Formats: sequence, structure tokens, C-alpha cells
Amino acid sequence: MKRQRSPGTGHRYPLTMICRIYRLARSSVYATVSTPALGPPEKRGPKTRVSDAALVAEIRAVLAACPFHGEGYRKVRARLAHGGRAVSGKRVLRLMLAPRRLGPPNGNPAHDGTITTDRPDVMWGTDATRFYTERDGWCWFFGAIDHHLDEVVGWHTAKLGDRWAALEPIRQGVRHAFGRFGKDVARGLAIRCDWGPQYIADAWINEVKWLGCTISPSYVGHLSVRRSFRAGILRGCGLGRARTRPAARVTKRCSPPTSFTNSSGANTGTAFTPAAMVSGKAS
Repeated sequence: MKRQRSPGTGHRYPLTMICRIYRLARSSVYATVSTPALGPPEKRGPKTRVSDAALVAEIRAVLAACPFHGEGYRKVRARLAHGGRAVSGKRVLRLMLAPRRLGPPNGNPAHDGTITTDRPDVMWGTDATRFYTERDGWCWFFGAIDHHLDEVVGWHTAKLGDRWAALEPIRQGVRHAFGRFGKDVARGLAIRCDWGPQYIADAWINEVKWLGCTISPSYVGHLSVRRSFRAGILRGCGLGRARTRPAARVTKRCSPPTSFTNSSGANTGTAFTPAAMVSGKAS
């Protein structure tokens, strides 16, 4: 009756009105209506591009390829992002916390490996730090250092510390070390970075790979080279005492005595050591 139209008005009427007129309980009507058989419950909301089972297989492959004893979900997420799989960190954590799904850790628990190299331009480390000025507020410093020579191959200061600012030290270092900037010009070079949002962004990953570099995600225990570099930069440039300096003066203070320029003639910095910065002499 609910689906039929009234011959007098030509309208359909709701079940509540029909039950009230016939003095029937709606629960009795609902009990007599046959309901279709429901399947097993599924996850609510929009469907993801990759299923949990496929993502678990990719996580297992990341863990199997890693030489370390164990990996946290943040580094696994960074390795997945560098491999082209953009996925939420909370989802990776949920899958890795599932019991007996990822197996025992592998590798040597001593973490006795090394990230120093036997020759230059084999591995660079890049990192960022913030400093405060009263005129410009919080600003960003990005740098890249060679793991063999402990030389700064590129640096950049910016108000906005996004993925484009994080690319500047790599661009400067490639121009300085390889003489030009182009596709696959830095093939064989490894870039070591952490899981910061700048370093897992598609723009940063795609350009670094376009240059021919491989990306080596690190975590806190492997940042000793860049930490010492960053401490030397802070001392040499006076960034730790930069509250009263504008960002432009800090950038000028960080500039070494000698520099190289790109094709447009803009100053792009040069390779120098933190110790040389403290003494005021660039290598």
C-alpha cells in the first residue's frame, strides 16, 4: 500500500500515516517485510587504491630489503613514499601493530654499520633547522653535506620551509660537484634524509630521482654527520644568536668568502666545512 498511489489524490503516503489510520504498529509491518540477506561486514567509508593485504606485502618487502634489525612505521612509510606508494602513516602503524603479520625483525641489532664513504660525491646528507629573528620571525635553514669530506655542498635560507626550499641545497651541490644540472647527471649519488614532510613530498622525490640520485631514508640514530654539520653551521653563522638579526643579515653572514654562480648569475654558495665557517675561511 505504501508503494501505491491514492486513486483520489494521485499521491503516495508514508507508512506512519497508513499505520495511524489502520491502527497498526509499524514494528509489526517491519517484522513481516522480508529483508535481503546481508554479506559479511566491510569497512565503511571510501575505498583505498590498495588493499590492506597488498600494502602488508609491500611493507614486508621493505623490511626484508632493509639491513637493520628493526624499522619503525615512520621510516617504512618514508621508504614506501620514495618507492611511489603514498600512504598514511597511521595506516602503516595499524598494519605493523597487527600481531604476527610482519614476522620477526631481521638484520644485526648492533647497528654497527657506517654511513661514511671512501670518496667524495658518493653520499650526501641533507637536513633542515629553524632559527628565529625578531624582524622576520621563524625562518628555515636547509643544507647538504658530503659524508666523506664533511663539506657543505649547498645551503639555503628561506621564510617558508617547503619542499622547494629543501631542493635548493641539492641543486647547488649538483651544479658545484658535477658541473651542470640535468637528467641523470648525478647518477650513483645517494641522498640521505629523514622522514620530514619536505623529503617525502612528490616534488622533492621526483626531482632527486630525475637527477639520477638514490634516496636513503634515515632515522634519528643515523643523523650524527648532519647533526655535527648543523651545530657547526649554527655556531659559525651565529644562528643561535640570531634573535636580533633579520634573515637577510643571517644569510649574508652565512655566505662564504668565495662562491660560485649558476647560469643566471645568482649566488648559490660553495663547498666549505663547518670548521672553516667558524674560522671564516672557506675551502
